[in-house]
Amino acid sequence: MSPAKNENNGAIPTVDQATHNNIVSFIWGIADDVLHDLFKRGKYPDVILPMCVLRRMDAVLEPTKKAVLATKKLLDDARTQVYKQFVENESFRRFVGDMVYALTSQ
Repeated sequence: MSPAKNENNGAIPTVDQATHNNIVSFIWGIADDVLHDLFKRGKYPDVILPMCVLRRMDAVLEPTKKAVLATKKLLDDARTQVYKQFVENESFRRFVGDMVYALTSQ
């Protein structure tokens, strides 16, 4: 790989044609092995492109993954605490019970 200069963010790795062809062959080989019975051959691009995009997004977001998961856990815990406060509140339970009864009764 030889780096090419980009004015926005420095060096960008590039690949020669042979390496590119090897990568393409590798991806289509996986498609033939894994997707053979699931999709018609003409539909492979409809499956492969989204998979490649998702993988690229995963790779780009990898440095922040731990922080994002920690924030998600924090928010889930906070939501659980709020939910418990509502459920443990007797007047809230009666109100919800009345609503459920009204929605299910004839």
